[in-house]
Formats: sequence, C-alpha cells, structure tokens
Amino acid sequence: MIDTKVLDMMKESAKTGAIVSAATSSAMLYRKVKKGEIDSSEVGATLLKETVQGSIGTVAVVSAINCNKGLLTKLAILGIGVAGIYGVEAISENRKKVKGV
Repeated sequence: MIDTKVLDMMKESAKTGAIVSAATSSAMLYRKVKKGEIDSSEVGATLLKETVQGSIGTVAVVSAINCNKGLLTKLAILGIGVAGIYGVEAISENRKKVKGV
C-alpha cells in the first residue's frame, strides 16, 4: 500500500520545483534574449523543458532525503531522477533535430 502522505509530499515537491525552475529559467532566458544569445522563438520550449527538469529533480531529491530504506535506495531514487532529466533533454534535442532548429 502506498502512503498517501508520501504522494502528497511528492506532489508538493513537484509543484515547488516547477515554480522555482520556471521563475529562474524565465529570468535567465530574458537576459539571454536581451543579449541576443538566444532567439525568442526558442524561449517557450526551453522554459517548458527546464521547468519539467527542475520539477523532476526536486521530486527526486526530496524523495531521497525522506526515504528511510537505506543508501542504495536513496541512490536509486536519485538515479531515476537523473534519468528523467536526461530523458527530457534527449526529447528536446530530438525535437531540435527534427525541426532543424
């Protein structure tokens, strides 16, 4: 049986990670657009990618911290988080190749 408190904690962590990541990414992307380092047409996709990655990372870290099953389980949780972040990055790169961006 899955503990609903753990699921609630993960949901809140995902929301917090998304909010913080979106705010940070927005500020960084604004600066990059102003400097001409990135085209404004890339901002939406980049913001979405970085927001999802931040959310995944936050859930993984908070879950690992609150896990009481031992070091290997904590490392497995972090590894799954890293795999999720990498997966989002791979999808983004594939999208760029398909679109020719």
